[in-house]
Amino acid sequence: GNTYIRLFPDVGETGGFYGMREQSIDYLKESENGLSVRTIYETEAVINDIHIDDGSLWIATGDRSVVNYQPESKDTSTFEIPISEDSNLYRISRVGGEIRLGTGEGLFFFEEPTQTFVRDTTFSDPELANDDVTRIEQCSSNEIWFRNKRQIKRAIRENGRWRTVTDPYRLVALSKEEGIEDIECGEDGAVWFAGTRDLYRLRDPDWVYSADFQTNITGVLAETD
Repeated sequence: GNTYIRLFPDVGETGGFYGMREQSIDYLKESENGLSVRTIYETEAVINDIHIDDGSLWIATGDRSVVNYQPESKDTSTFEIPISEDSNLYRISRVGGEIRLGTGEGLFFFEEPTQTFVRDTTFSDPELANDDVTRIEQCSSNEIWFRNKRQIKRAIRENGRWRTVTDPYRLVALSKEEGIEDIECGEDGAVWFAGTRDLYRLRDPDWVYSADFQTNITGVLAETD
């Protein structure tokens, strides 16, 4: 009878899953006697996303705060995210070795020494640091994918620094009416993009245009003139 928004496998437990609902998180365990379900966390705020990190739960909520919850000890820490009231939290995950948070006002990461979330300028891309980051997926230690400003971006680490690539991936969810709900890395090196209307598979992320394009300029518009 439970409806789950997302399911997350418990890496350390065979047959165990975390089920994310709108205002609670369940733990599900398969056994010979069937499926057992118990609620391990409840909140009055809407849950936007969760990340399980060595048994610790990182919970991004609709009131622009992140909760770190320890199921074993039931210890809870809450972190306010410095964004405006009309903005939102979208994705939280461990990416590039840090807990990173995608928000409507850019990317943040959890700074361990200060125990706060701070704006993330790691990727030398002003749009990632300041504009909406709705999806995050790390495919390898040197490759991270983002959905940022309605664009697909690939961050590539070279010589210890990150650069972002956008142009080859503009054809993914080109329509303004289609959003990207999820990004997944394939075992064969391909990357999958789940759109609201279509499913996209990028077989070779390193692809380049095979031909030059000719552009015919038919008019020039300056503001409304």
